[in-house]
Amino acid sequence: MKAAIAEASSFVGREQELVALDRLRGEGARLVTIVGASGAGKSRLASRWAARHAAADDGVPSVWVVDLAAAAAVDEVLDAIAAALEVELAPAARVDRALALLGSALAARGPALLVLDDFDRAVARAAGVVAALVARAPDATFLVTSREALGVEGEHRLEVSPLGLEEAAALFEARARAVGSGRALPAADRAAVLELVRRLDGLPLAVELAAGWAGALPPAVLTARLEQRLDLLRRAPRGEAPRHASLRGALDASWELLPEAERLVLARCAAFQGAFTLEAAEAVAAGGAIGPAAVAGLLRALRDRSLVAAAPAEPLDGELPRFALLESVRAYGAEKAVAAGEGEAAERRHAAYVVEAAEGLAAGARGRDGPRCRRKLAGLVDDLAAAYRVAATRDPGLAARAVLGAAPHFLNRGPLEAYAAALD
Repeated sequence: MKAAIAEASSFVGREQELVALDRLRGEGARLVTIVGASGAGKSRLASRWAARHAAADDGVPSVWVVDLAAAAAVDEVLDAIAAALEVELAPAARVDRALALLGSALAARGPALLVLDDFDRAVARAAGVVAALVARAPDATFLVTSREALGVEGEHRLEVSPLGLEEAAALFEARARAVGSGRALPAADRAAVLELVRRLDGLPLAVELAAGWAGALPPAVLTARLEQRLDLLRRAPRGEAPRHASLRGALDASWELLPEAERLVLARCAAFQGAFTLEAAEAVAAGGAIGPAAVAGLLRALRDRSLVAAAPAEPLDGELPRFALLESVRAYGAEKAVAAGEGEAAERRHAAYVVEAAEGLAAGARGRDGPRCRRKLAGLVDDLAAAYRVAATRDPGLAARAVLGAAPHFLNRGPLEAYAAALD
């Protein structure tokens, strides 16, 4: 019998991802892991795709969804799958015996679809359970959602990025109608909505939580208050997990799974306001037990866990790949840096590195390499502004260097009034 897949609200966007899942299944992929940041909508995408197959007469007679949010150990994963499949496991059954029973049950059900939702806590210990079931049930398809891939043989990885600007705006408007009067937002609010969802990185959970303020705060007012986003973007759980009820809860769920060294690097890198190179990260995130040589591996681990994103490399000179943080992750990391007593030191290292880099680019802007240097300097403006704010009260000399280092950018592009005020 087909399982019923209920969707509590309308589904917006993600057509490319749904097509990609269809393509992977058509190519014979039997294990697909949807990976992405906390709040990126992995569970909704998996549910949507599962609902299509549960409702379609396409040779998939059975769909089971297993919620693994609370499962971390192998036996907890096995028990959750057994409960979903209605398979009786003996108390304290051996792992190999439990796998044999579950594998036989799945194999007997033919081309089943098993959705293993929120596998995050179990990845380190129980990824092998999935690999074993894939091998034992040759007709079954497995769809996993997790912030990081399982890393087992035969796995296909589908990364879910934040929504594009138009899709994010459509999601905001749909949820705003649901909590409001049902009427569309005024046309005058359109530009404000676009700016709001841009500041929210197009992250579906953040967009939905922001839409919950519709009718109480106009989009422009909400945008102006995003410095408090971690406390502002929340709703009463009322039966749902905290990670789905608040932006802070979603980020807490990711943070709790990080080793201490990865926590430190993430917190220190929150000082960056824009994309940053590995060299920049080594200058800012190294310190204490974390040497510069360790930073690259820790950044890669954070990238694998969907907490650090890959940013485009500079096209002009083939610069090494850069990294970036979503605004919500940056705000969370900055908060954690302060709580750990790391914030001020990271800000000082960041300011020193950025000002020195800007001075080198400012000098180059006067030479034959001027266009490239000015373009790279433009990418540092937000970080220079942060460096100026930090240095203004702690190191006036560094603050003055920050302002003077930005001169080629502001004299070329403006606004001159703001720059003149900073010079004064």
